[in-house]
Amino acid sequence: MTFVFPPALAEDTIVHHLGAGYIRAYLQKHGIETSQFATLKKMTIPEIVAGILKYNPEIVGFTCYDTNYAFVRLLAKMVKKKDPNLKVVLGGPTATFSDKEVMNHTPEFDLCVVGEGEQTVLELLQKGFSDLESIKGITFRDGNKLISTERRPLLSSGVKGKELDIIPSPYLTGLVPPDGTAGILTARGCVYRCTYCNFAIMFSHTIRHHSIERVVAELKLMEEHWKPTSAMDMVIVNDDTFSLDVDRAKALCQKIIDEGIHLPFLLETRVDHCDKELIELMRDAGVKAINFGLESASCKVLRTVKKVALYKENEFLEQVRSCVQWAKEAGMSVSVSVIFGLPGEGPEEAKETLNFIRELDVDEYASNFLQICAGTELFSTRREYGLDVYPSSFFLPYLIQHAYDVWKIPLLPKAHLEKGMAQWKRTYCWMISYEVDKTENSFEFLMLKKMPEIDEEGFTWLQNTCVLPLSVVDITGTAKEEGVNHLESLISGGVPVGPYYMVEREREKEKGNPRLLYLPQFVQLPIEVPETPFHRYEKGAEGLFTCEEVQDVEALDSFVGTYVQDGILTFPVQDVPGTLVGACRWGESVCPAVSGSILVLDGEKVLPCYYGEEVGAIGDSIQNLRENVKTLLREKEKERDCQNCHVKRECSRCLFPHPFTDAEFCKLKREYPDLSKLITMMKWLHRFYQDTSEATLKMRVDKKAPPLFYQGELSGGSPLPKVRHDVRLLSLDGRGAAFVTGEFQPYWLGSALAVILEAFQLGIGKESLISHLCESGVSKEKASKAVSDAVSIFGKMGFLE
Repeated sequence: MTFVFPPALAEDTIVHHLGAGYIRAYLQKHGIETSQFATLKKMTIPEIVAGILKYNPEIVGFTCYDTNYAFVRLLAKMVKKKDPNLKVVLGGPTATFSDKEVMNHTPEFDLCVVGEGEQTVLELLQKGFSDLESIKGITFRDGNKLISTERRPLLSSGVKGKELDIIPSPYLTGLVPPDGTAGILTARGCVYRCTYCNFAIMFSHTIRHHSIERVVAELKLMEEHWKPTSAMDMVIVNDDTFSLDVDRAKALCQKIIDEGIHLPFLLETRVDHCDKELIELMRDAGVKAINFGLESASCKVLRTVKKVALYKENEFLEQVRSCVQWAKEAGMSVSVSVIFGLPGEGPEEAKETLNFIRELDVDEYASNFLQICAGTELFSTRREYGLDVYPSSFFLPYLIQHAYDVWKIPLLPKAHLEKGMAQWKRTYCWMISYEVDKTENSFEFLMLKKMPEIDEEGFTWLQNTCVLPLSVVDITGTAKEEGVNHLESLISGGVPVGPYYMVEREREKEKGNPRLLYLPQFVQLPIEVPETPFHRYEKGAEGLFTCEEVQDVEALDSFVGTYVQDGILTFPVQDVPGTLVGACRWGESVCPAVSGSILVLDGEKVLPCYYGEEVGAIGDSIQNLRENVKTLLREKEKERDCQNCHVKRECSRCLFPHPFTDAEFCKLKREYPDLSKLITMMKWLHRFYQDTSEATLKMRVDKKAPPLFYQGELSGGSPLPKVRHDVRLLSLDGRGAAFVTGEFQPYWLGSALAVILEAFQLGIGKESLISHLCESGVSKEKASKAVSDAVSIFGKMGFLE
């Protein structure tokens, strides 16, 4: 049996899942070996299917949530198409609460595991997928009928506080990599009966724990194998409510402290199961971020959804205030989660919640909009409150009919949704502005200039050439409703659509109206994306900036000049201007259309970029499409006499420099050659340092500029290896980083490597470099070895000629 956890629509990797890891560990305990397909590589549907089938499974088990159902369905169809004898099994919340619905919707699903999976899957495998009526906790097909057996009792060792230790650890057995990505679980379940939540129902409103010793052993292993690389890297505690047993939570934190474990944690808990002592212990144990479930600040709503005990609502809200204050005093990043649209809530109750949040000193609040989940009490009673559900373009998650227009609720400055919308906006801007990663045999982005009429062969072509998930930008300029039709057409054709960006008012841009960006799968709020000519740029302004007039190019060059002194560009990250439309043409990397990962469709025609000309059609191989672009490039280079141009190394050779003519474009590139280095820096910062506002970047933009890292004699001697002309070395707050301009994969360099790389670039003699390294106190032998090692390292990075 092979397990697979497909990503949700907004995610892009197939990773290990802790729940599947528990099942695999339990099966291994009983002598049954299994496999897990996981990859960080972006792959097409055929590549993923081949990766799954290489394990030769008889059964493929998918971990299924509403959020990843679309990809579970698509992959199930494809593995069945490749091997009709395979059995496809679903587990997880969707398999538990929407079992019959998804099995009716997707005939390729053979069986759903309802509830906890360890014993059920063991019995299923031991019985060879037969005698299904005798197996508790499943829904299966019997001809045209779906049969559900009785629920299986929960697994337990019978020892209080160690109930879950009966299941071997996925980490300690080596089945899940201890790299922090899957998080940690100390307990399963929740005893509360919130009407909107299905997690407590999943485990019958009970709580079962791992022993403290078991949890600590897993954390020790994790600490040994994983080191966080940024403040955002934290181990997620996956408990539904970490401190449901406050005394146990305190004991666990104390044990982590006593054992000297140093890991950063993020967790969620309830304020009515928390006190100041626990928060201080959590801080000392490494908790860096904490979320408290608020959901609503209206006593009426809290009472309706059974969030707290009857008549304890005001006490609960005071506990929220106290816990937030204690956590802030402890130095944690503090957030609260709220749900707008809950039963009993109207605009006035929503306003109460917003006012309450304003009074809290939180770093962020999760502004959620009610999702009505199958299996919950609310799913059964929804119509009593003016609520309802209906299938989405993906069938699941359901679209919600709220009792009032929740999308009119204003977002406060610290709303997590604001960050999400800003990130979606940045991603969209990036796709139409900077070159994206190079790819060999697939596309990661699809831009629809005109929706094509696609037959089955065309859909198969898209499946074979586009990765899962595929980000789509619908820039056809149609109404929002027509854009949804485009989305549903792609989905029905089996295209692995992920985030779907719909751009409305595209044709009204000239009237001064901003583009409106919609992501119908995630949010019903439009995201404004204004476009401003760069000559009207003002510091701190956001949005898209165009460079379509000569005065824009002149303004951009003047902007650069204010940050260059003695040949060094010194640039505070917070001063990075908004995204520059079509920035790739002003950069120094050869036109990204040659090997980029964006597919542009103008009907059935394939274009190399939005302003490009036809280079092929749907059905053509990627190799042929790219060869056609290369042919165009060679023709352009010949027409423009690029070979004899003094800025050829700094030029993108843009194939379609709309609205400039070829002659105008070439003239501007020759007049303002330093712009290319600014574009390189902007692209790098936009990708990797959007949120590091206090940092300062330095980069040499003139060969005569003083070195950033090397402080020795600028003398010759025995030649050192030559560095490629397109390698950029920069300093970010004194820390060295380097990358190749067309690739942008950053390599962080220690101080010695930064010195050595710059010496290579400067043409310093080997003797002078070694002498300079010795000035730091190392022996000549060690300095010589450091240089030799650097040659090997830089060679592997692709930095050397």
